[in-house]
Amino acid sequence: MRYLWIVYFMFLPMTLQATGQSVTQALGEFAWEKRQIIVFTPAADDSRLTRFKTIQTEFAEDFAERFLQTWIIEADGKVLLEGKQDSRLQADSFYQHFNVQKDEFRVVLIGYDQGEKLRQAVFNIDELLGEIDQMSMRQQEMRSQ
Repeated sequence: MRYLWIVYFMFLPMTLQATGQSVTQALGEFAWEKRQIIVFTPAADDSRLTRFKTIQTEFAEDFAERFLQTWIIEADGKVLLEGKQDSRLQADSFYQHFNVQKDEFRVVLIGYDQGEKLRQAVFNIDELLGEIDQMSMRQQEMRSQ
């Protein structure tokens, strides 16, 4: 019996890892490479999400210049990274990690250092870009461009 417990605890971490990637791990893959916008939406057809996507398209050059990538977390469980579903991740993990309710619309900006920089209930592109442009890393990027 004792050996069974040893084997169990040896394989437990692998089992947990196989069930899905954590939010911290997923975001950490892009640390120091990408700034990340996480959009929480109650539904894929929510008018606030549609507005966000329209603005994102209109400001595509600004998003690219600032190395932004977008996650969309839908209350029905979908996790999309740059428009593609990521089945390794669970929406519930994002909702818990960022303390967002499923009936809320939220836009969260994550910096290169993986720290939360901005949280909005109503998406404001000017505030978002202004916040990024004040960051020291962004200041360095602008000087080198």
